[in-house]
Amino acid sequence: MRVIREVAEAAVTSWTGYARGALRRDRAPWGPLADAAVFWQVVLHRSPPRFHHDSVTEKLWTQACLRNFSTAAAAGPGSILPTLVVPPRSGQTSCVVDLSPRQSLLGTCLEAGLDDLHCIEWLDPTAAEDDWGIEEHLRVLDEAVTALGGRVNLVGFSQGGWLAATHAARRPESVATLTVASAPIDCERGVDAQRTAWMRAGRSRVGAGVVGGLPWDLLQSGRTQAAALNLAEWPTEWGRMMALWGAIDDPAAVEAETAFRNWINHPQDVPTALYRWTLEHLFLRNELARGEMTVGGERIDLAAVECPLFLLAGTRDTVTPPTQLWALADLVSTPRESVTRITADTGHLGMVCETEVLRRQWLPLLRDVAVVSARRG
Repeated sequence: MRVIREVAEAAVTSWTGYARGALRRDRAPWGPLADAAVFWQVVLHRSPPRFHHDSVTEKLWTQACLRNFSTAAAAGPGSILPTLVVPPRSGQTSCVVDLSPRQSLLGTCLEAGLDDLHCIEWLDPTAAEDDWGIEEHLRVLDEAVTALGGRVNLVGFSQGGWLAATHAARRPESVATLTVASAPIDCERGVDAQRTAWMRAGRSRVGAGVVGGLPWDLLQSGRTQAAALNLAEWPTEWGRMMALWGAIDDPAAVEAETAFRNWINHPQDVPTALYRWTLEHLFLRNELARGEMTVGGERIDLAAVECPLFLLAGTRDTVTPPTQLWALADLVSTPRESVTRITADTGHLGMVCETEVLRRQWLPLLRDVAVVSARRG
């Protein structure tokens, strides 16, 4: 019932906004046709997504690069530690963190005073690079942090969030502050009985060796990942379309939605080795939360994390329920007074793609990160 109500409210709000805009603009009789043409151009047009802010490549791997988005202030007096943003690698490109002026986690970091700013970009794997697994991805983070001086403010969203938390557990001395948004940490929390049963069945299949027979080429493809995300977020997708129609006379809103659709409709494959490892060890076995995860023979113990912790979750996130993220606060050794939890009335992608969330939730939090970083640097 909640979903139906949200869909209906989005439609009413959209048409109300459009009607007000049309009256304000004193549209000609054929005006709605012109507006409809703009609407469908945005919805259907496809261009390759790109980072909005200028950057330079600092370090390059076969499947990743380290981008530098720093401003001139980064080298000035009183500068704080570098900040490293880790986007998700889950079926789309990394520029989700910097789509447009209205939709930019990186821009919000800069506005918050995190001027020494860097971001990992995951590159499209070739068939010869399909064996890049968890060890290779964590090695990228290790080498990126080393290149930035050995100690950073670490920020991770979604799949990049649990990867950042894993790095912090392996190399706690290298992380001054850890910020994680909409990331699965304890995959058994906040799920219904049907999904719990599916996870238990999945563990049985893993134990029996059946998982090896799954169609990995299909499951790990960017198109499959994008389709799954769109299905899980369809009420939010409807809301975005309705919001676009209601603001069709706002060039900035049209630009933002165009950038988002370019991103969501240009999938990027995930290496089979990483996808399979993540499905088995993170989601089915829930090893990160259980303290049973190992990488390269090294046990990943979240209790090793003692730095200030900043957590953000979406109340309407159907991909990663908030309780899955809140578990991180219970698993680390960070003092309670150094743990910040913030919720936003948004879905999974809205956490980094909605202007209001970036302004109202992210910006104050990142300003706190800057203050703490300066104090601990």
